[in-house]
Order: sequence, then C-alpha cells, then structure tokens
Amino acid sequence: MGDRFGLVTEPVARVSDGEAAGDPALSRLGAYLQAYMNANGSAAFSQVMPSAPLVRAVFGHNPEDVVFSERDLPALFLWREEADAEYVAEDYLLETSDVSLLWVFPPAPQANQRLRQSFVNATWKLANLAIEAGRTPGFVVVGDMDPRAKTEGSLIYPYLGVWSIILRRRRRRTFVETMADSPSRRYAALEMNIELREQHEYDLGVFAPMSATNQTTARDRTGKVAVAVRY
Repeated sequence: MGDRFGLVTEPVARVSDGEAAGDPALSRLGAYLQAYMNANGSAAFSQVMPSAPLVRAVFGHNPEDVVFSERDLPALFLWREEADAEYVAEDYLLETSDVSLLWVFPPAPQANQRLRQSFVNATWKLANLAIEAGRTPGFVVVGDMDPRAKTEGSLIYPYLGVWSIILRRRRRRTFVETMADSPSRRYAALEMNIELREQHEYDLGVFAPMSATNQTTARDRTGKVAVAVRY
C-alpha cells in the first residue's frame, strides 16, 4: 500500500457501487446529507411540496455541465471547485478544497415558488446541523463496528477521510439547463459551499527501519539513559 491523501490511495483504489470514481468522499458526504436532511426536514417540506422528500436524489457533478432528469428533483449536487495545498509543518501536507453543494428544486407556479423560497433558510440550517451532528440513524456504513451505529447511524467523519469540514456560506441562485426529458427551463437553487481539508499520510512501510548501529545516547548524572535516538 502506498501513500494516502484523504480517501485517495496510491495506487488509486476501485470504489464501491454508487460511489464517484476517484472521489468517494463526495459520494459518502452526499448520502449522509440526504439521509439527515430527509429525516429532519421532509415532514415540514411536504407543506411546500407535497409527497416529495427534501432530497430525492444526490449527484456528484455540476448540473450545468451534465444533462439531468427533472424527475430527480429536488436534488442535491456536489462537486469540487478550487483547491490549494500547503505544508503546515515539515512533512505535513494539507489540501483545502472548495466543495459546491447545489440544492435544486423543480419549477412550480408562482404561489408555490413563494413558499419554497422561505424553506431555503431551513435547508441551509439543516445542512449545518448535519455536519455538526456527524450521524443520523438512516446512514449506516456496512461493516461499521461502532456499537452506536445500529441505532444512531455511523459517524461520518472517519468515512470521509477529512482533517476538517466546515460549511462556509450560502446564496440563492438560478440557472438554465437543457433537460433530458423536456425543453430548457430555468431552475431556482440554493448554493452552499463546504471547505474540506484533507491530509497527506505517508506509507511508513517504504522507509528503511532505524539501525541499531546508528544510535546517540545521553545519560543523566546517575548514569541512567535519558535519551536514545536512532537514525
């Protein structure tokens, strides 16, 4: 096994069914947010859009780049934008990625649109609460040995492979999209931005073991070994 950067290994591993090749962290984050937001927001959202969950589907791409079906709305889209990498200490490399989340709901008559606009506030706050909570009963990772997972859900953070995750900002926006099953239409959406920080972890197995012949020893006044450093 080689080095590891977030969930990306060297060599890059195959992902499970339904996960984004090359970026399984986004797939897992999307699945977790969908479970949490539906469990805690769908009942109230039914006042705005009857018989629809808050998040019907999750996709790991920008909807402006790929044609999608209106039947999947309301949907949550996740994708990475910019990223920066820096050494915060010697041999301690962190990458900071800007991840966009776009919650898109289908077109509706003006009266319904007015009701949905106010629900943007609840959706934003639910996303914040989800990241703060870290678990929900509807999200359980197969093979999770945590005894709390069966009743409270899996803790999401270790399954994202992140050093930190923060929901930074939101804004309302609209975009025009060519649909697979209808003419081009204008869609209202809530855009949220998450800051993900991922750490580069070295495969220590590639380093030669320390030699017993290369050793520096320091003793205190009683002759007791105080420091022994091998190199």
